[in-house]
Amino acid sequence: FKLMSISLLELLSASADLAKKAGEAIRQITQTGDLQIQHKGEDDPFTLADTTAQALIEGGLRKVWPDLNIVGEEDIPPNMDADLPLLDSFQLKEGSQFNPMVPFEDVTIYIDPLDATKQYTLGVYEAVLTLIGISVGSEAVGGVMYQPFVNGGNLYWGMVGYGIDGFDVQSSGNSTDQLVVTTSESHYNPSIEEALEIIKPKQVLKVGGCGYKCLLVLTGVADAYMYHYCPGTKKWDTCAPEAILNAVGGTLTDGKGEKIDYFDRVNVYNNLGLIASLENHSLYVDAANAIK
Repeated sequence: FKLMSISLLELLSASADLAKKAGEAIRQITQTGDLQIQHKGEDDPFTLADTTAQALIEGGLRKVWPDLNIVGEEDIPPNMDADLPLLDSFQLKEGSQFNPMVPFEDVTIYIDPLDATKQYTLGVYEAVLTLIGISVGSEAVGGVMYQPFVNGGNLYWGMVGYGIDGFDVQSSGNSTDQLVVTTSESHYNPSIEEALEIIKPKQVLKVGGCGYKCLLVLTGVADAYMYHYCPGTKKWDTCAPEAILNAVGGTLTDGKGEKIDYFDRVNVYNNLGLIASLENHSLYVDAANAIK
């Protein structure tokens, strides 16, 4: 039996439910104090919380959709003892008939079970997010971002064609001479410095976690996230935030200003880096490419 189509709303609901359950597992492991930190490479740690969370999310999804295309950060088998996720966990806005069906084969799920692992191991918990992105074809269309350590758990979600829930998107309202730009705390390169000299932001926020920096843009704390021409992020870092940005008219592109292709599940690296903004996206892309 081969599934022909899939409900994006059911998939998003399952993802939100599983992100919360993963968050609970992350909190429990953190309380034990035994994080079991290991290293994939230099400056690339992973912990028991990363692997437990991913196994739980993937296991839950596979219980409902065994053949789903899933790309996760951690290379581990799914936990098939995971609970069945809720497929109707959302209270949609009054009168909404939103329930798109899409071809099953076109869908890819990108999972970052614990974004900002480095910050997590250092005890900087607000940057930690569980990210689950849904793409259809090459486009990011649905996203769940869950902050397990803030207010007992903050859930942000959105889908193109519906909008968002869990928070209000607000642009900062800053004029172009009062901009706030967020960028990486640990990975920095001259092209970012050069672009910032052109934009002349009044403040640069250097923080950890790709999802967290996108969240700063979505909530109006920062006008843009600039990380162009820097390798380091992968599609599981950007799919969920990009989908939520897309749902509210924002933009996430690579450093050249071109869309990331999520249908290419083999090359997961965002080698040209990324730029994310709610508005005036070309301002940031132009600055990033003025020197090139």
